[in-house]
Amino acid sequence: MKAMEALLPSLREAIAARGVQIDILWGHSTADGAENSTSETIEACRRRIVDLGVERSLRLHSFTTRSHAKLLVADDGRGHFHATVGSCNWLSTKFQAFEASVRLTDPLIVADVLKCLSEMAWNSTGRWAGIVAHLAGWAHNVERQTSPAGGRKLDARIVLGPQHASLFETARDDAKERIVMGSHRLGAAAETVALKPARAAIAANAVDALVLYGRASGPIDGGQAASMTLDGHASGLKVRRVYDPRMHAKFLLWDDGDLLITSQNLLSADPVSPWAEVGIHLKGAAVAREFYGRIGAVFKY
Repeated sequence: MKAMEALLPSLREAIAARGVQIDILWGHSTADGAENSTSETIEACRRRIVDLGVERSLRLHSFTTRSHAKLLVADDGRGHFHATVGSCNWLSTKFQAFEASVRLTDPLIVADVLKCLSEMAWNSTGRWAGIVAHLAGWAHNVERQTSPAGGRKLDARIVLGPQHASLFETARDDAKERIVMGSHRLGAAAETVALKPARAAIAANAVDALVLYGRASGPIDGGQAASMTLDGHASGLKVRRVYDPRMHAKFLLWDDGDLLITSQNLLSADPVSPWAEVGIHLKGAAVAREFYGRIGAVFKY
């Protein structure tokens, strides 16, 4: 509620000054026992919006998408649209943790993000109307636009829930120099989904493999996480817990040209639903190398 309260002045200004229409879809918290708290917070926010008299322009929808994805789409005021995909909980963060997001401007990939939002809403409501139809129509219109001049050109594709696991296998098979993965949580899924493929890449090609995480999760406690760290070092896999800044980013990179930015806790989650998590796989010259340099400057590895 505090984060939403902090954003309300900017949202009200956008509505009053430029007639902006704002729709907010919300998902769920992965924290234990947080479902009721999330619902109560949503209702409090909706009451606050009504009290301010902006409920026609600022719509906090009543249904949950049941997704952990973090997606933001907006126009730039000049007829073009951009989308941001990543790890940041914009409506509940204090902006003090380390996050990773990618901003996309090409109409084709922006339209794909809008389609994801429409599918999430349809999956929750079961009705081809309202926000579902609005998002689908918006996606259709954006998809027909021409790409803006300038900007960085990379291949980009949407990665949905269960598709994330296959990227660890791709990294295992293709990496020749390095694999780096980051996650807010380190949990039981890490061994099968992430650590085993990384160790296989080390054995096959002597790659440099690094794991960065923020906290142990679920059945994994601090002692077990420390044991995983020692076991990893024995096989050449460097496992490191990050304390400052607090780690909330979720990413996977290998060599110089492949980078995944996502909402999924890659070291603790293995989702079944396609809409549970959404990421972007970027492929192109130096994109992973550049990101690797940036996080190296932050974490001093």
